Amino acid sequence: MVTCNSKRYAVSSPCRLIDSVERQTVPLPEELTETLSRLAEQLYRFTGQAPLAVLKAVITLEGLTREVARQATGAVVADDLSPETTDRALGIGPDKASSRMTGYLTTADSGGAAFRRLGHQQLIHDPAVS
Repeated sequence: MVTCNSKRYAVSSPCRLIDSVERQTVPLPEELTETLSRLAEQLYRFTGQAPLAVLKAVITLEGLTREVARQATGAVVADDLSPETTDRALGIGPDKASSRMTGYLTTADSGGAAFRRLGHQQLIHDPAVS
């Protein structure tokens, strides 16, 4: 077993390949990385204390992420990036990237409804909703 980027692999030398792929992906802004890390820590911490509250938070996050993913995918499509550029930037492989983006665009559910039910407004202006 080899450890690379805090993950264990059963192959002899995955780190060079993983590092190469990661260098080609779009970097997450530091603020977003920190927010995601804090959120993960809190969700795991509360799983033992308040599992129903964690499930409610997860359901809310699922709706929010569907809505934000739909909007971000629309922006990527509008930017007319090549599939190769998008695949490389996301770092998840051509079939998975295309499938996910298609899924985000064809999601019938408005996604952010659960988030709005909690009293929050839509975070990004979506002209299609106006």
